[in-house]
Amino acid sequence: MPSRRLDDRIRDLCAKAVAAEESESEGIFAELNSALREHSERLRKLAAEKLGTRQTKQPPENEKRAR
Repeated sequence: MPSRRLDDRIRDLCAKAVAAEESESEGIFAELNSALREHSERLRKLAAEKLGTRQTKQPPENEKRAR
């Protein structure tokens, strides 16, 4: 369940950013930026896996028309 922990970490960092003093915010935003990048990368990989699976299950467009 690593993605759930990442989601929780992002929520926690957002709450910390809202409550932080200006002097603390730079570090919190750096952590949040990193967590959001990691989340985006996970979503890209998931989408690529799903699209790759779906493309291999469907016949190519020219085969659909020939039927």
